[in-house]
Amino acid sequence: MTKKDVSVEIKEDILTISGERKFGNDSVDDNHYSEFSYGEFSRSFNLPEDVVKDKIQASMKDGVLAIEIPKAKQVKSKVKKVAIK
Repeated sequence: MTKKDVSVEIKEDILTISGERKFGNDSVDDNHYSEFSYGEFSRSFNLPEDVVKDKIQASMKDGVLAIEIPKAKQVKSKVKKVAIK
């Protein structure tokens, strides 16, 4: 598959990966078996609240899709001791 065959979209808190694997003349001999089917596909995932949506990145190399989903840095709460009178 190539980049043009795949779409990655974010709508609200849902990440959706969709695309189409087209049937082609792969150089496959009679002894080759593939479990992958051809046609359209779509998968959706709920994103956690602590994800920075503006910084999500996707890349594709050699037919492998990689998606980087960064989390927001957690702010450590400061503890302040209060004197008891």
